[in-house]
This record gives sequence, structure tokens and C-alpha cells, in this order.
Amino acid sequence: MIKRFRYPTMRKTKFDTLNRLPQVVEDEGLRGEVQGLPASDIEERTALAVGKRKVGFRFQVNIPVDVPGQQKQLDILAFTIPPQPINVHGYIGHHTAEQNGIDKLRDGVIDQYGQKAGWQPIRTLRQADLDNQDLADDAIRRIIG
Repeated sequence: MIKRFRYPTMRKTKFDTLNRLPQVVEDEGLRGEVQGLPASDIEERTALAVGKRKVGFRFQVNIPVDVPGQQKQLDILAFTIPPQPINVHGYIGHHTAEQNGIDKLRDGVIDQYGQKAGWQPIRTLRQADLDNQDLADDAIRRIIG
């Protein structure tokens, strides 16, 4: 009797066995607001990091000058001596060359206003610096000290 030949078939792999980094999602306890105002996760992490440094701050400070680009707001103004303005940039709105150019113009206008008000030059934190609370704490420690 002749055995019937079986062609090898591709085995389906489970997604769990793929060679990928595991994505650990843990509840950070973020509420989506800072000082009663709606905030993104990276803005909230930044605010928590500033608060851990025992430095007072104001969230979403209105700037009374014409700012090119988005809004006339500064994300965080830390009440150090002299005050330190901090902008938080995520991946979505700040990743193209055009958007980065607008951000630089905007930062320049805010710096001019801040220089008259006695502020330090504006510091910008990117999404990669704020992916978790430990990174945000380190970033703020570098800025505020």
C-alpha cells in the first residue's frame, strides 16, 4: 500500500509568540486634568513632576501677545526664580518640519515677552521625554533642578 503524500502546511502563529516588545499598560492614576483644566497625559505627567519638585506652577497661562501658530497659551509656568516657562509637545501636533518651524517662531515670540517679564528662556519637552512618570520626573529635574 502506498502512503499518501501530505504537503506541509504553514502553521498559524499566535500573536503572543511574535518577537515584539511587550506593551505593559499600567494604570498611572491620571485624571485628565490639571488645576481643574483638561490636560493630555503628557501635560499631566509634567505637572505632577513639577509638583514633586515642590515648585508652584500655573497651567495653561494666557500670553497677551500675538503668537503665530496655535493658541496664545503656555503649557506650564513654573514659579522658580526667575520663572521657567515649559511647553509640552506630543507626536501628533509637532512632528513635521512645518510644525517645528511654527513652534520655533512661537517660542521666539514667547521668549521676547518672557524676557520683558523676567522669565527664563522657554524649555520644550517632547513626547519621548514624557512617556512615563519616571521620564517626566527626570526631565523636570534637568530643567528645574
